[in-house]
Amino acid sequence: MVKTFIGGELRENCYIVSDDSSKEAIVIDPGYKEEGIYKFILENKLKVKYIYLTHCHFDHIYGANWLKEKVNAPILCLDKELDNIQNEDVTMGKFVILEAVTVKPDKVLSENDKINLGSLEFKVIHTPGHTSGSSCLYGNSMLFSGDTLFKNAHGRCDLPTGSINSIINSIQQKLFNLPDDVVVYPGHGISTTILEEKQNQDFEY
Repeated sequence: MVKTFIGGELRENCYIVSDDSSKEAIVIDPGYKEEGIYKFILENKLKVKYIYLTHCHFDHIYGANWLKEKVNAPILCLDKELDNIQNEDVTMGKFVILEAVTVKPDKVLSENDKINLGSLEFKVIHTPGHTSGSSCLYGNSMLFSGDTLFKNAHGRCDLPTGSINSIINSIQQKLFNLPDDVVVYPGHGISTTILEEKQNQDFEY
């Protein structure tokens, strides 16, 4: 089961992914403090095993510490994003919502590490470009792409540690090698598929 919550200053997507049998769940990018997220977890008797942050920006991490206190689950991120996620100049909160936002993850993962939820398994993919340590979670014909890949667009690269060359390489060399039928759940906007993005992404700069 995939449940999407939309909110926050920049209308970011927060996803709750759960295994139907075990009720184990992961919350991806809780970017705001939303009681509805916690209510959904309680109502569906979900056991939140992990909170995963695809990248460091405040609109994807702002609710992480709050949610951790509610569900007692560890916060995870990619090892290459650790410095960024603890640097208020890179998380950007103080420039947009006038509040310094940082998170200290409980555990860092490396590329190709696996996350298991009952019968579900997700692999961590390092996709630098939006930030230097941006990552995606892939498994079960789903890709949670953070702000790397959107419907008919890619993430912006003009913020600290961003790189246009890196994001194009991440998408073309890593994400576009996934099966065409993989459903892409982005950090903002509506879902798409790998095939649709292969057909519609324009990398002419």
